[in-house]
Amino acid sequence: MKINFSGNKYELHNSVTNKSEFHHIKSLQQFYYDPLIINPDSIANREYGTWEIDKIISHIGDVKKLKTLEFLVHWKDCDDIYNRWIPWNELRNNPALHNYLAAAGLKILIPKGFKV
Repeated sequence: MKINFSGNKYELHNSVTNKSEFHHIKSLQQFYYDPLIINPDSIANREYGTWEIDKIISHIGDVKKLKTLEFLVHWKDCDDIYNRWIPWNELRNNPALHNYLAAAGLKILIPKGFKV
């Protein structure tokens, strides 16, 4: 998604890293897709070698010490053998974590600015 541009440099939002990036216009191509068939986020995740989180299964650690928290992640379209423990700092902005925290009665841990 285009955020801004100046001359031949475009600022774009990276949906995988959730950060802004600058790209020269010559390196850009329009992405045509049918939204009924293709999910652009899935394409972007595949390019980065990442998977979409299906849900958070459980957690370990002390909820009063965020650095100790880890969450067991189940990846979308993957078998349970690929489940992985991910630390708080890597998941803190993820909606799947926010849904898990809300369901577990831990809404207080959802960072400000996010709604569940």
